[in-house]
Amino acid sequence: MKLTRRTLLWSGLGAAGALVVGWSGMPPRSRLGKPDTLPPAEGEVGLNGWLKIDAQGHALLAMPYAEMGQGVHSTLALLVAEELNLRPDQVRLIPATHDALYGNVAVLAASLPFHPRDTEPGHETTSARLGQWMIRKIGRELGLVMTGGSATMADTWEVLRLAAATARAQLLGAASLRWKLPVSEFNVVQGVITHPAGGHHAHYGEFAAAAATTPPGEVRFKSASNGRCWASRKSASTSPPAPMARPAMA
Repeated sequence: MKLTRRTLLWSGLGAAGALVVGWSGMPPRSRLGKPDTLPPAEGEVGLNGWLKIDAQGHALLAMPYAEMGQGVHSTLALLVAEELNLRPDQVRLIPATHDALYGNVAVLAASLPFHPRDTEPGHETTSARLGQWMIRKIGRELGLVMTGGSATMADTWEVLRLAAATARAQLLGAASLRWKLPVSEFNVVQGVITHPAGGHHAHYGEFAAAAATTPPGEVRFKSASNGRCWASRKSASTSPPAPMARPAMA
């Protein structure tokens, strides 16, 4: 059979279409990361790509976004503190590594040329929904880390809640395995897990190493009615998170 340019062109288009269809059917890349995503340091244990726990039981939050006066560093730290039952000053920001999971997907989706009515939540048009789904999927692969378009909170709200809630489930699971008691009987206040009836108590740092290999099981977000930090402006202003650690300059 003679291979013509038309045959070659249609074969290439068919192969490319098959790849696009196959790629679009794959599940989106996880943005949770792995325990080894963040570089290890003495006394620190990574639980996912966003969070580490130090020896004192405090949380170290990877921050890939710039603070330009919009308050995202404080807000995201408060969000993590809420899910982990920590005080805001028990969350310290650390520089994030170069990884695709920190890419700002929301800013790419917001850049699509759709009318605001077409992208109104709950009333999206089919074309807007399809376009945003495709650009978000591409964005997860590209991992473009950027700050802008008022998109940082929209992009990381659910991701960080999931990272913190998963870490909390792992820490409680590790305590349950060590004490051989059900998680439902535990209380957590300012990063200290207690079992009132049995007299057990220990902070997150004592369970971090075991938690890193403990399956989280069913992950549940805290309800807004149980919120402490995000419902209180006073807590946000009087107990700010510790500032981001800066790398030493030569």
